[in-house]
Amino acid sequence: MQETEPQNSSLLEEPTIYKNAQISNTKNHTKSFALSLLIVFGVAFIFTIFFSQVILTPLTVIGASMQPTINKEYYDNNLSGSSLVYHNADTVYIKDSNTYNRGDIVVANVSHYMSSLNNDYLFIKRVVGLPNETIQFKKGAHISGFKFAFTIEITTINGQKFTLPEPYIAETMSMDTSISDNQYYYQATHEIPFTLGETEYYILGDNRNNSTDSRYIGAVQEKDFLGKVILHVPYGKTLLYAIYMKLFS
Repeated sequence: MQETEPQNSSLLEEPTIYKNAQISNTKNHTKSFALSLLIVFGVAFIFTIFFSQVILTPLTVIGASMQPTINKEYYDNNLSGSSLVYHNADTVYIKDSNTYNRGDIVVANVSHYMSSLNNDYLFIKRVVGLPNETIQFKKGAHISGFKFAFTIEITTINGQKFTLPEPYIAETMSMDTSISDNQYYYQATHEIPFTLGETEYYILGDNRNNSTDSRYIGAVQEKDFLGKVILHVPYGKTLLYAIYMKLFS
């Protein structure tokens, strides 16, 4: 009777060895991925701190004059009865600049434009008119009483005229034509052209019907600009989110 050849024991061990190798490789890949992830987050954290504290200046925005662009979720509450408590305020990061363009959101010290303001009173507004341009508000539909809708006509230094498109404003701009105690507001509501100087800018809030801006204080000198907004961090979001939106939106 022919003997049955015994099975090679080493062949029985190979599947086990292969399985152990797979487990080992998986563990190595997991460790490598975790380390890479840790390095990425570490670099991002350091970059964020450096970016926000060294390169840019962070500011908390108080007020609703730039809604819905900034402080969309903003509200305030006088909880103590003596001081105003602010909630849900956005943060912006500004950078000094030698160039300001139409549409830029800027921060300016406007304390000396109105005697009632503090020495460090800051405005955050949008640039509407550039140096040497002429701004003219154009009356539109009647709303109620002495209130009318208005648009803005720009005359550039080359003499070209156009109506400023403003998709960012909260609602149709309306102004009261009966107000006459402020020369700049009177000039705006009575369609009187306003020509800017060599270093002057016309700045307005996006929440046009709830904003103190160039319609009340006139043009703002470039020397009073602290900088323009580079990053906007909405309430509840992080600086990394703002950087991501800036890069990829």
